[in-house]
Amino acid sequence: QLPGLEMNFTLLKLLAVIESMLTLPLLWWMGRVVIGQYDPRLGNVVGLLLAALVAVSYWHVAMTRLSLRIVLTPLIASLLVIWLTRGIRTQQRGYYILAGLTLGFGLYTYQAVRMLPLVVVAGVGIAMLFHLRDRKALLRYVGHLMIVVLVSFTVFIPMFRYSLDYPEQFWMRTSGRLFGDSLIQVEDEETGEIMFQDANIGDRFEAFQDNLPVLTSNIRNALLMFNWKGDVGWINGVPNDPAMDPFTGALLILGAAGWLVLLVRRPDPVYALMPVMVIIMLLPSALSIAAPLENPSATRTSGALPPVYLITALPLALMAITVWQALRGRIFSAVVAVGLVVIVLGSAYADNRDTYLNEYRVSYNESWTSHSLPGRILRGFVLSEGNYGNAFMVGYQHWLDHRIIGAEAGVLDFVNGIADFGGRTAVE
Repeated sequence: QLPGLEMNFTLLKLLAVIESMLTLPLLWWMGRVVIGQYDPRLGNVVGLLLAALVAVSYWHVAMTRLSLRIVLTPLIASLLVIWLTRGIRTQQRGYYILAGLTLGFGLYTYQAVRMLPLVVVAGVGIAMLFHLRDRKALLRYVGHLMIVVLVSFTVFIPMFRYSLDYPEQFWMRTSGRLFGDSLIQVEDEETGEIMFQDANIGDRFEAFQDNLPVLTSNIRNALLMFNWKGDVGWINGVPNDPAMDPFTGALLILGAAGWLVLLVRRPDPVYALMPVMVIIMLLPSALSIAAPLENPSATRTSGALPPVYLITALPLALMAITVWQALRGRIFSAVVAVGLVVIVLGSAYADNRDTYLNEYRVSYNESWTSHSLPGRILRGFVLSEGNYGNAFMVGYQHWLDHRIIGAEAGVLDFVNGIADFGGRTAVE
C-alpha cells in the first residue's frame, strides 16, 4: 500500500525480486562474519564469491521466480547465522537479542524456517562443547540461549495462539508428510469436501513408525540433490536436474574437504556448525517420509542454501588468493586471479541460464495448464451479466486450481471451487 500498488501478480513478483536482491548483500556479510574472524581478506573474498555464486544460481533464481514466501528462507537463515556467529564468538547479549528477533519474525515466513530453532540450539550446544572446562562460559551460553528463546517466542506469540486455536491448520503440512494425509484428512462422500480428522497419539506414532524406514534413503537423496538428482516437481524447476551446475557442484565437493581442513587447523564452534546446519535444513525435505517422492525438494531445503554456498565459495576464494600470492606481480597476478573467478562464474552462469530459460521452459510448457483463458471467461461473465458468486469451477484430479482462475479474473478470494465428486459432475 505504501507505493500505492494493488495486490496483484505484478506486486508479488516485485516483492520476490526485492527479497531476492536483499539476500545477496546479506550473504556477502555472512561470509565476512563467519570466515573473516581470523582472516579478514579471506572472509571478504569468500563473502563476495558466496553472493556471486548465489546470484547466478539456477536454484535461487527458480525459487525467486515462484514469487512465494519461500525466497525469504535464505534471507532469514543468513541473517540468523550472522547474529548467532557474533553472539557465540563475543558472548555479547545484544547479538542474541537480534538472533531472537530474526528467528521470531522468520517463523512467520516459510515453514522450513521452523527448523532454524534447531540450528540455534546446535550452535550453542557446539559452543558449549568447546568450553566444557569453563563453567562461567557454559552458564553464559545457557543464559543467552534462554534470551533467544524468550525474544523469539515473544514475537511468535500471535502465531502460537493461532497454532492453539487451529492446530490442524498449523501442523497440516508437517503431519501430512510425517504420518500421511490419509491419517489427518477425510473426504466427505456426499460433497467431496476435504475435512480434518483428529487422529490420536497412538495412530500418529504407528504411522510414523511405518514410515520411519524411508528416512535413511530420504537423507541420502537430499544430500545427493546438489550434484546428482534434484527436485522432481516440475513447478520448482527441471524435474530431476541437480540443484547446482557442474562447476558449482565440483566446488562444493572441494569445499567440503576444505572445510574439514579449516576446522582441524582452526577449531571454531561456528565452523563446526555450518555442516550441521546443512543437515538440519535438509530435514524439512528429508522428513517427508509419508511422501518420499517429494524429496528432495528445492523449496523445503532452501534454508540450506546459505551454508551450502558458503562451503562452495571457500575453495574458489582460496584458489584466487593463492594465484594472487604465487605470481606476486601486482597487476598481472590480479588479472589472473580475477580471470579465474570470472571463468568459473561465467561458466556457472551460462549453464544455469540455459537450464532455466531453455530446459525449464520446455518442461514448464509440457506440464502447465494455462489458467488465463478460463480466467478471462470468468471475468467476461462478471462484466456482462453475472457475478463471482454465481460462477463455479467443478474440479477433478490434475485439473485447474480455482484460486488461480479467480486471480486471473481479478479477484484474489474466489472460493467457488467444487471438489471432485469421485467421477460425478455437479449436475449428477
